[in-house]
Amino acid sequence: MPQPKRLLIKELIEKGGATRKSICDELGISYASLATNFSYLRLMGCYPVKNTDGTLSLTDENGWNDAKAKRDILNSKTAKPIPERHSALKRRVVKCTDTLEKAQTKLNSKPEDILTQLRLEKAKIELKIAITALADFEYIYSPVLE
Repeated sequence: MPQPKRLLIKELIEKGGATRKSICDELGISYASLATNFSYLRLMGCYPVKNTDGTLSLTDENGWNDAKAKRDILNSKTAKPIPERHSALKRRVVKCTDTLEKAQTKLNSKPEDILTQLRLEKAKIELKIAITALADFEYIYSPVLE
């Protein structure tokens, strides 16, 4: 009876020097199949992680969580510098204020229009959210912003 692919993958990783490409080439499997087998390995308590040199190794759950956290930080597309994020929040407050003023003007011209009343309420809520987000940001990053 042939050995399951996940056990073959585990053996290749334990030998050392195995990369995703080398495993796929040696076993004749696709990257999708490799990812599925990595999931099975994690269910078995063997967590494959990529080392800095590109090879794979097995670790425990804590090591895998640490590697995942580092990978998420490196791949973050929203990690803009703090001053840029602060100015974006300020611009959002200004935009919401303008929207609220426009909605108020429209409501003054058509006070019985339900859709306009709802737009005004929405603008008020969005302004409250924007102001709260800016205040929270300034509270958290006040030492950096000074």
